[in-house]
Amino acid sequence: MTHNRTKLLVLGVPAVVLGGVIAFTIFSARAARENASEVSEPISRIQVANSPVVGEITYADAATLPGSNWPRLFGPQGNSIVEYPGELVDWPQAGPPVVWRKPTGQGYSAPVVQDGKLVLFHRVQDEERIECWDAESGQVLWSFAYPTAYESPVAPTYSEGPYSTPAIVGDRVYAIGAEAKLHCLSMANGDPLWSRDLKVEFELADMNYGQQEFYGFCPSPVPCGDMLIVNVGGREQTAGVVAFDQHTGETLWQATNDGASYATPTLAEIDGEPVAIVLSRDALVVLKPADGSVLFREEFRSKNPDTTNATSPVVVGETVFACGYGVGAMAINLRGKISNDATTCASPVAPQPEIVWRERRSLDAQYTNLLALGETIIGYPSRWRGTLMAVELQTGKVKWKLATDYARGNGVFINGEWIVLSEEGDLLRFGKLPNEPVLTAVSEAYLTGPCYTGPTFAAGRMYLRTERELVCVQLF
Repeated sequence: MTHNRTKLLVLGVPAVVLGGVIAFTIFSARAARENASEVSEPISRIQVANSPVVGEITYADAATLPGSNWPRLFGPQGNSIVEYPGELVDWPQAGPPVVWRKPTGQGYSAPVVQDGKLVLFHRVQDEERIECWDAESGQVLWSFAYPTAYESPVAPTYSEGPYSTPAIVGDRVYAIGAEAKLHCLSMANGDPLWSRDLKVEFELADMNYGQQEFYGFCPSPVPCGDMLIVNVGGREQTAGVVAFDQHTGETLWQATNDGASYATPTLAEIDGEPVAIVLSRDALVVLKPADGSVLFREEFRSKNPDTTNATSPVVVGETVFACGYGVGAMAINLRGKISNDATTCASPVAPQPEIVWRERRSLDAQYTNLLALGETIIGYPSRWRGTLMAVELQTGKVKWKLATDYARGNGVFINGEWIVLSEEGDLLRFGKLPNEPVLTAVSEAYLTGPCYTGPTFAAGRMYLRTERELVCVQLF
């Protein structure tokens, strides 16, 4: 059934601008440390239909099915897309059933899941905690904590972190706190294996975010082979992007003099060669992961010094789509650009990409993720409240707009449906993408907002986080 609180805006029909550019809810970040939630009894068995395993199975069995891990930001492929055996459950108006809910500290870091273990990174009073929970029950298995003195100048409107999402690789987990402290821990017991203080080592005096530290350190670490690639933003140390050895923490290479943005690096393969694509505070940069050689760099930043790029680029084939608040969007074609003639970060001139198109008033998503389906890019433009928008990758032409009464949000594309948690706590379900979308289900105020953390999907369940609680819900 199509939900009736939407309006489809096709080409030629003007969009309705609802309020200002961004609508936010005022919320006391510090008060979140004291909040708690009731804990429900866990559901231990789930239904899987039309799959290799039919009928009622245990969570342990479900965790072995394809699409059951979410080890890093944006999922196993880094694109917010997952295929899972079976069919999504039909939602009642109250929303999908809750398996369990647990109180948490504050922060926007998303939970990550690997082999039935969930890692939550949050702040409790004056500690940042990296914790491992049993993903089935929510039981804490181990906890590693260290002190933090970070105070956000925009609190209490926004959180005081952490903001970066951890990455699990094998028997290790990597996490970066609001003060840019990078820790590597054992997944078995939480023992620290190595750490780096990025703020001190790379002279991140003000995190390079305008005139002040708006949210502290935000980009998430990205595993690449035996490396960890981080959008550090160390202007003074030629450390805009840094690669670390996963096993030792040793610096493998440093590249660019760009400041850090809030965007996480994107990995892709172009012309058979691996590349790392980083939207820094200043530019879109494409590098060779092997040695940090800069293939090319395109200036891409707002003239407003108090804003920064905050949405990770997406790649379709040889084309990169990047966008940002105050700067719009662009598509760059990398075909034939990946060669051994890369420059070093110190070179004043790098090979120029082919800019397919660039438009300031295009899909300028900010703090929300993008969805690339074929040649269609889908996301929430920053200037319209709750309007979902699609553009053609190769032309920039708007395919459709869908105005809703709900705030923008972050989503996961599961088995052909885009499930979004809005910033106000509504759970939305869109179908028929990438064509004209249909809002097929809405659970209003499913969580108490604001909700600035993207959903996590693993083993048929979705994990939704606020600064008060982590909620596990059943989707299959």
